[in-house]
Amino acid sequence: MSQISSDTIAFWTFDYRNRMKFYSLSKNQIIYEDFPEERKDIFCRYEFFMDRRLCRALTNQIYTLDSAKTEPIYCWDFQEKNNQIEGLKLPEKIDEAVKFGQDVYASRNVNYVFTLHGVNEKYRYALLVVKNRYLNVFYDLGSQKSYVFEKTKDQIALYPIYWCDDYLISSSEVLSVKDLLPDSLYHRLDIKEEHNPILIKSYFEN
Repeated sequence: MSQISSDTIAFWTFDYRNRMKFYSLSKNQIIYEDFPEERKDIFCRYEFFMDRRLCRALTNQIYTLDSAKTEPIYCWDFQEKNNQIEGLKLPEKIDEAVKFGQDVYASRNVNYVFTLHGVNEKYRYALLVVKNRYLNVFYDLGSQKSYVFEKTKDQIALYPIYWCDDYLISSSEVLSVKDLLPDSLYHRLDIKEEHNPILIKSYFEN
């Protein structure tokens, strides 16, 4: 669920006729519902990864919930690489589900999967899985240029969990941090494998 205002909460539900429910605390009832969806986009881990925003894993549209209903706010466009999921069908048997998931992440039946989203005053961000590789996509709102990379120049894989205008916080593994820090500092911090995951704060350049 996502807090929309002091009175309204949005819920993501299993009602495929209207997956979004907007609930009023003062009225103690659902005041609005929308967003019909077929049972095909099962790969989204966080429907409300961004505050008062709705995202899906296989489609490019991002929605705002600010007005207590689901409205489009922006859309990723990869042109001819955009996913075509109209004919995508979920497996009917449980034993087929594993291979179906493997095919999705290997880009055999779709081109990509959205894993994470982010946004601030300068960038729109998405973490995509393409052929089992995690790719960071930063879209600069000012220059309208896109930056796509797998790891930073320090060979750190980003997995952002918090965004603001000045920096992002990403989770990482101990082994990645060991490669980033000088040996003297790494040993002084006494970082051990059981400390996983490590948080890394990365500042945006002006």
